Amino acid sequence: MLQRRPFQSFCASLATLLLISISQAACQPTRVVQAPTDTPAPPTATPAPTRTPTPVPATSTPTPVLPTATRTPLPTDTPMPTPTSTHTPTSVPSPTATLTLLPPTVTPTLVPPTPTPTPAPPTATPTPSTEPGWVLYDKPAHGFAIALPPTWQAIDTAPEAVDASMQAFGKEHPQLGEATLEIIERLARSDWADFLAYNVAPEALVFGPDAQLIIVRETHESAVKLDEVVNILLEQLPGVNEFFVESTLSRQRLTLPAGEAEELRYREDFPHWESEAVTWYVLTVDNEVYRIHLTCPADQADGYAPVFEKIGQSFQLIE
Repeated sequence: MLQRRPFQSFCASLATLLLISISQAACQPTRVVQAPTDTPAPPTATPAPTRTPTPVPATSTPTPVLPTATRTPLPTDTPMPTPTSTHTPTSVPSPTATLTLLPPTVTPTLVPPTPTPTPAPPTATPTPSTEPGWVLYDKPAHGFAIALPPTWQAIDTAPEAVDASMQAFGKEHPQLGEATLEIIERLARSDWADFLAYNVAPEALVFGPDAQLIIVRETHESAVKLDEVVNILLEQLPGVNEFFVESTLSRQRLTLPAGEAEELRYREDFPHWESEAVTWYVLTVDNEVYRIHLTCPADQADGYAPVFEKIGQSFQLIE
């Protein structure tokens, strides 16, 4: 008869998270752009000075004076006075009026005042789907949020908070024992577990936490495709996990609030204790890969299946 698996069996499936890595490098050619050379402007021609002609005064020609003839006057009648022609003055032209152009009178047009634009309300970011009573955990430093049942407890894996988080966890659950708490602390202090949580319901802690959640985020140099990531995982899985039972593998493509994802389910068989059921949700966003890793005893897989599905559906990316 198989023994109830100790909590250490959780670590067997973690080899998949530790050893499977996906790396891509993006090489972008550097394009050299030559700055345009300024063309000097042609020299400006200096205009030649204009010569003003100097008027030459006209030379007056002297009029010759004729000798006056002496005439003997003859008796005549009383001479009639010779009419003297009256000089008609030359009319002085009237000054020409200079037309001064005045600017046209502008008729003011009444422009209605520009209304002050009312700022549009910010677009609401859809929140992860949560069940009544579930707790929403925001991880802005890692860019995601996820909801868990009220009987689950998360451990803060941030370097500056992990000490206090583990002390509180150990005080709340002393029945776990030092060995189990040490394993949990080792996972919490690892540099690859971005989120860690356990089901801490009393019945789930009899042999250590029977359900576990680990979220791993990987950042690559260039964008990665979901199909490529899943294919690499499936190729490497049998080689890095000796307990993986390939015949139990099932997969399906689904849509999470965070985007398109791949769900993987399989069983791990151990030689001296009960088997374990594993569920993965894998999704990619640009150059980020997120892996949601859920485990539970294989004989409780049916009961945990809807819980794991709701946890996966609650995962959402945040800014």
